[in-house]
Amino acid sequence: MEHQDVARSHVVHRASARRNIEFKTHGGNPICVGIVGVNYAPRHTSYAGRKAWKATGKGSHKHPIQEAQSAEDRLRQRVASAFDVFIVIRFIAENVPPYNFDWVNYSQTEDQ
Repeated sequence: MEHQDVARSHVVHRASARRNIEFKTHGGNPICVGIVGVNYAPRHTSYAGRKAWKATGKGSHKHPIQEAQSAEDRLRQRVASAFDVFIVIRFIAENVPPYNFDWVNYSQTEDQ
């Protein structure tokens, strides 16, 4: 797991927790919902300005599918508790033409 991802998830968790406390202090019974999407694509192309390179699947150049489950697990462990409802939407999206998109499990996504 990259340091940047860890820092980002802690920031999201703290901000979400503060927001939920703020909502609940004003009375009523608000429901706080977190919705995240996790890409399970088998391939990925990175971009920096005009430069593009395909992920190799090795080292720090992993394909989304290689990191998707651990990313989802980290989100559930570190962020989900800040919400009353936490939904993970799993998809496969490629960021190169023809920009293929599909759901990992359409019926499970629809049920959420």
